[in-house]
Amino acid sequence: MTFVIGRLIGPIIAGVLIATFDTGTPFIYIAGSHIVIFLVLMQIRMEDLYQTSSDSASGNLREAFVFLNKNRALYLPMMITATFIGLGMSFSLISSLMVRQVFEEDSLHLGFVGIALAIGGLIGAGVIAKRSVSDHRPRFQTMLSGGIILGFFWSLAAIAPTFWSYALIVLFVNLSHLIVMTTANGIIVWNSPIDLQGRIYGIYLFVFHLGYGIGAPLLGVLAKEIGIRFMVGTGGVLVLLLSATLLRSSKSQSI
Repeated sequence: MTFVIGRLIGPIIAGVLIATFDTGTPFIYIAGSHIVIFLVLMQIRMEDLYQTSSDSASGNLREAFVFLNKNRALYLPMMITATFIGLGMSFSLISSLMVRQVFEEDSLHLGFVGIALAIGGLIGAGVIAKRSVSDHRPRFQTMLSGGIILGFFWSLAAIAPTFWSYALIVLFVNLSHLIVMTTANGIIVWNSPIDLQGRIYGIYLFVFHLGYGIGAPLLGVLAKEIGIRFMVGTGGVLVLLLSATLLRSSKSQSI
């Protein structure tokens, strides 16, 4: 939720700076904010941080793969989220194409979309946090149900007739996106031994960003050759169908 709050405030500031000065000005402020964060991190006293893992933890990455190979169900949320991001789940990228080339609006309107994404993400984080109490284990079915909702609004965004209808739809896109991602994160952490959580989560992030690295160039080619709306709609329909298909067969899953 704190991450999303930053996404809520950031587009407002960036939009005002771009409209008042130029496109490069926000990057100056971004660089300055990183310096401030670096100085704050320097104040952390490492001796006050407590490690709860056992003394036998070696830090070897192979141990994480041995565990994952014995618990192959954990590969599912990794591969699914990587596939979703490869199909265009990052609506920050998609929205820049939709706003500037489909609706032919300026950077200020892109900022409005950023605000809508942040509001949706904030609500989604709150919804999933409410379910993440001690007696609510993160479930694979919850993740896939969020994927169905995500695919529906994602597909709807492709046929939005006006800019403002698109901005409203992406609010629900990011709401369901947060449900999918937060549940996937919870599944990985919940089902990993504490000694291996960092390494397993690192593998998860590697797979996730690998999907983005493969999918983003392909999305660019598809948008250029066939059309932006078709590219967005294709991703949404595939996510919807994939989530629905996996949900039907997920009763046998142990996570």
